[in-house]
Amino acid sequence: MKLIEIKTYLNRKVNQLYSLINNDLTKPNSIHLCVTHNCCLSCKHCDIWKIKDERKELTTEQLKDVILKLKKWLGPFNLNISGGEPFLRDDLVDVIKFSQKISVAITVTTNGVLINEELAEKIAKSGVKNLNISLDGFEEKHDHIRNRKGVYDKSVKAINYFKNYKIPVYLATVITKYNLEELSDMVRFAKNNNLDGINFQPLMQNFGAEYNASWHNKNEFWPEDKEKIENSINKIIELKKKGMPIINSTKQLELMKIYFLNPNEHASLRCLVGEKNFSINEYGEVMLCFFMKHIGNITKEDPKNIWDSEEAKIRKKQIDLCKRNCDLLNCNFTK
Repeated sequence: MKLIEIKTYLNRKVNQLYSLINNDLTKPNSIHLCVTHNCCLSCKHCDIWKIKDERKELTTEQLKDVILKLKKWLGPFNLNISGGEPFLRDDLVDVIKFSQKISVAITVTTNGVLINEELAEKIAKSGVKNLNISLDGFEEKHDHIRNRKGVYDKSVKAINYFKNYKIPVYLATVITKYNLEELSDMVRFAKNNNLDGINFQPLMQNFGAEYNASWHNKNEFWPEDKEKIENSINKIIELKKKGMPIINSTKQLELMKIYFLNPNEHASLRCLVGEKNFSINEYGEVMLCFFMKHIGNITKEDPKNIWDSEEAKIRKKQIDLCKRNCDLLNCNFTK
């Protein structure tokens, strides 16, 4: 057995024991709700906007019913809402208001493009807990990745609107070859603009794509300059140690560096999504992992029954044995 394989095995077992000791495995603690696959952008590193699905997405009342079901099962909890672009739904503010009234705290991830002052005010009054704004670089680089001119300016305007209304705002940044040398500046941007933090995500194979261990070899966004990778990530690790508002742990940042240098040999974590993750798509289908098939539909079944089902047990075993190199996704880490 190779040394890397022994290290991987031992680290997985340590993480497994830590998880068993520190988590209530009877319930998930990371709840996600995708409210639409529709998006107002066609980002080059994302395939969601390409989805052609004629099924009807959950209605306003169905969304509220889903959230109420979850509340009855979990008690007060934090719900992460995403898309597509969530604010394409004109009922989202109403859904957030409903959630706030029943003690469900809402975080929304948005590209910020649709946000004007009027909508920002409505969002502020809805009781939203915080917002994640997707920002992958400055000016031209962000616009290039998002595949449209002017997107950066709109996203920054959205940030300013939200800050004016005292809504906590975090940046969500995918690390690619295009922004590798701007990562430190993005941390400073978050600090200088009094944002609540920045959360980095390493570039991964797109959700829904058939798994290919060599996907990164021909990917336009994959950083290949090893010196730049080490220097750039080392710089943000130092900023983290100095107290800059980086949400990722130092451990995760160190692992990102290893991942980019050798993506197929970095895996030293045991994926925990099967023990803590409960994700619902825009049709009510429940998944433990975005890369795997659903285990039920929350509009037709009780969420606890889905979580405890035989299908869920099978999926959890599959996750435990999974060899994909996606264990650095933020869904596998806590703040």
